[in-house]
Amino acid sequence: MTKYHAHEAVLATGPDTGNLPDAADFHAGIPAELHPLIVGPIRAPGEQGGVRYASYVFLPEGEDSWVFPTLDGDAARDLFVQRIKDWLPGFEVVRVEYGAKPESDEARRDAAAWDER
Repeated sequence: MTKYHAHEAVLATGPDTGNLPDAADFHAGIPAELHPLIVGPIRAPGEQGGVRYASYVFLPEGEDSWVFPTLDGDAARDLFVQRIKDWLPGFEVVRVEYGAKPESDEARRDAAAWDER
């Protein structure tokens, strides 16, 4: 099998209502080893147009991937995104993917180097 690195993070930003859930509120149904990767709320230091903003982040799990993307991380991120949408109206969510894709030249070089080990 081909080995390569792929990462995915989720960033959600929206209005700080003053009554936002803590990161621990997102933990139910998410594997315990991924709990430290959920951070927030991170409150912006000032206001923009009379609105103060806050953000939540689900950081990448940082593991090597034999299958792209990793299933446990994907399911956890999907649940996180669904909770943001359900609990925090007005928040915008972006998923950021980076690292080698399986079809990239970098991934093929990494796989060849891995196979030589």
